Amino acid sequence: MDGKFLPFLKDENISFHLEQAYCYPAKGCYKAVINFEGDLSPLFPLLRAISKTLYFDPQEGIIFKFQHNGKDYKVSLSKREISFTLVSDKDEAYEVWEGLRNFLEEVWQRRAEIEPSYKPVQRPSAIEIYKFLPKTNCKECGFMSCLAFAGALSTGDAELETCSFLNDEAKKSLIEKLF
Repeated sequence: MDGKFLPFLKDENISFHLEQAYCYPAKGCYKAVINFEGDLSPLFPLLRAISKTLYFDPQEGIIFKFQHNGKDYKVSLSKREISFTLVSDKDEAYEVWEGLRNFLEEVWQRRAEIEPSYKPVQRPSAIEIYKFLPKTNCKECGFMSCLAFAGALSTGDAELETCSFLNDEAKKSLIEKLF
């Protein structure tokens, strides 16, 4: 795979569609899915090294956060499929796709500068995370309970730093589990 990495991701070579996704009413309810002939697996360890990774298996794929126009999207890459959520309509999906495609191409072009990471990432469950939280249900983190906060942490929808009652030992343990 020399030169341009993603020529197979040109519009004429892909299948692009929206699927109904789990729904947060204020955020939209669709997942964009792009299928193609090609192999994205050489990109996985590069993305693992530079992105906020929610899941990574070098053989299976990667799920990471991608920011576009100030909004976070969860992006899933497997060898022959890219998907991202949540989008409200096809226009938003195409706009995000253009930004994501440019990002992936840029990562590939910078591959000589990036130290690949093959370390797997498996996010712990909400219950596993909850065991380390203070269980005060104070709501200062913006969630109704510590369990709700734990759920958001497990899916990458919250940041550990928003819990002001987390002691240093618990914080260190959670950092090891989450990253």
